Amino acid sequence: MSNLFLNQNGCIAALFRWGAALQQRSRLRPRKSKEKVKLLQQARRLYEDALDFDSENVQVREALSSCVSELKYWYD
Repeated sequence: MSNLFLNQNGCIAALFRWGAALQQRSRLRPRKSKEKVKLLQQARRLYEDALDFDSENVQVREALSSCVSELKYWYD
Protein backbone atom coordinates (compact mmCIF):
# COMPACT_ATOMS: atom_id res chain seq x y z
CA MET A 1 0.00 0.00 0.00
CA SER A 2 1.32 3.40 -0.88
CA ASN A 3 1.72 6.23 1.59
CA LEU A 4 -0.66 8.32 -0.53
CA PHE A 5 -3.39 5.71 -0.06
CA LEU A 6 -2.82 5.56 3.69
CA ASN A 7 -2.76 9.35 3.97
CA GLN A 8 -5.95 9.62 1.94
CA ASN A 9 -7.74 7.08 4.14
CA GLY A 10 -6.50 8.88 7.24
CA CYS A 11 -7.80 12.15 5.87
CA ILE A 12 -11.19 10.64 5.10
CA ALA A 13 -11.38 9.16 8.60
CA ALA A 14 -10.41 12.46 10.20
CA LEU A 15 -12.99 14.41 8.19
CA PHE A 16 -15.64 11.85 9.08
CA ARG A 17 -14.81 11.88 12.81
CA TRP A 18 -14.76 15.68 12.95
CA GLY A 19 -18.08 15.88 11.09
CA ALA A 20 -19.60 13.32 13.46
CA ALA A 21 -18.34 15.27 16.48
CA LEU A 22 -19.93 18.48 15.18
CA GLN A 23 -23.18 16.69 14.40
CA GLN A 24 -23.26 15.22 17.93
CA ARG A 25 -22.44 18.62 19.43
CA SER A 26 -25.34 20.17 17.52
CA ARG A 27 -27.70 17.87 19.39
CA LEU A 28 -26.72 19.55 22.63
CA ARG A 29 -27.87 22.95 21.38
CA PRO A 30 -31.37 24.39 21.85
CA ARG A 31 -33.97 23.75 19.18
CA LYS A 32 -33.73 25.92 16.09
CA SER A 33 -30.76 27.84 17.45
CA LYS A 34 -28.42 29.42 14.95
CA GLU A 35 -25.53 27.55 16.53
CA LYS A 36 -27.25 24.18 15.98
CA VAL A 37 -27.73 24.96 12.28
CA LYS A 38 -24.17 26.28 11.97
CA LEU A 39 -22.72 23.10 13.48
CA LEU A 40 -24.81 20.92 11.17
CA GLN A 41 -23.73 22.96 8.14
CA GLN A 42 -20.09 22.56 9.14
CA ALA A 43 -20.55 18.81 9.60
CA ARG A 44 -22.22 18.58 6.19
CA ARG A 45 -19.27 20.33 4.54
CA LEU A 46 -16.79 17.97 6.23
CA TYR A 47 -18.75 14.92 5.06
CA GLU A 48 -18.86 16.37 1.54
CA ASP A 49 -15.10 16.93 1.65
CA ALA A 50 -14.60 13.30 2.72
CA LEU A 51 -16.74 12.15 -0.20
CA ASP A 52 -14.57 14.21 -2.56
CA PHE A 53 -11.76 11.79 -1.63
CA ASP A 54 -13.90 8.64 -1.78
CA SER A 55 -17.38 8.98 -3.25
CA GLU A 56 -18.12 5.31 -2.56
CA ASN A 57 -17.63 5.48 1.22
CA VAL A 58 -20.93 4.16 2.59
CA GLN A 59 -20.32 5.31 6.17
CA VAL A 60 -19.71 8.89 5.09
CA ARG A 61 -22.68 8.83 2.67
CA GLU A 62 -24.99 7.68 5.48
CA ALA A 63 -23.63 10.34 7.84
CA LEU A 64 -24.14 13.03 5.20
CA SER A 65 -27.70 11.84 4.59
CA SER A 66 -28.42 11.95 8.32
CA CYS A 67 -26.93 15.42 8.63
CA VAL A 68 -28.91 16.76 5.66
CA SER A 69 -32.10 15.29 7.16
CA GLU A 70 -31.41 17.04 10.46
CA LEU A 71 -30.72 20.30 8.66
CA LYS A 72 -34.00 20.05 6.76
CA TYR A 73 -35.85 19.27 9.98
CA TRP A 74 -34.38 22.20 11.92
CA TYR A 75 -34.04 24.67 9.08
CA ASP A 76 -37.50 24.30 7.48
